[in-house]
Amino acid sequence: MWRDHRIRAQSKIRSRKQACLAWFLTWAYRQDRIPANPMDKIDRVKRTPPVPRGVGRETVETILAGIPTQHKRDRLLFRLIFETGLRIGEALGLHVEDLDLTPDDEHINVKGKGAKPLIVLLDDPRLVRQLRHTHATELVNEGVSLTTIRKRLGHKNVQTTLHYAEQSDATADAELRAWRRQRLQKG
Repeated sequence: MWRDHRIRAQSKIRSRKQACLAWFLTWAYRQDRIPANPMDKIDRVKRTPPVPRGVGRETVETILAGIPTQHKRDRLLFRLIFETGLRIGEALGLHVEDLDLTPDDEHINVKGKGAKPLIVLLDDPRLVRQLRHTHATELVNEGVSLTTIRKRLGHKNVQTTLHYAEQSDATADAELRAWRRQRLQKG
């Protein structure tokens, strides 16, 4: 295995060196600095194709289980990457507005490689429940009313929405301070 890795690394290095030299000689030929491009007569180094590095679901689930339950953001991020195949940069670049939680059509709008727009379906119920919870919590902490969140999530009863929405201590404190200030101004 070590020998295979070393051979692949050497092949990669030779290929890069050859590509740099070819680029330079092509430039020199186009600029009339040399009469001919000697790279035209040389066979290119063939790179050894990479070996797939995937791991099984059981291994991934073990890793995900190792993330503490109180780190919901991290658990969600890793689950999202695993279940959807998003690149790390694509997942980190997501915004709440990219999420569509329409029942039976849950998906995210992603800017893929080269800013290519992609629609990624969310077909794992565990992922959709983490995303719905996170989305509702974020909206609550931004001051959006429960009535609006209820409509956004498609709930008939606001009590269902309350199960999803957890207000942070900082948001609760800020709301209470604002209420007190308003009360003092009236009084």
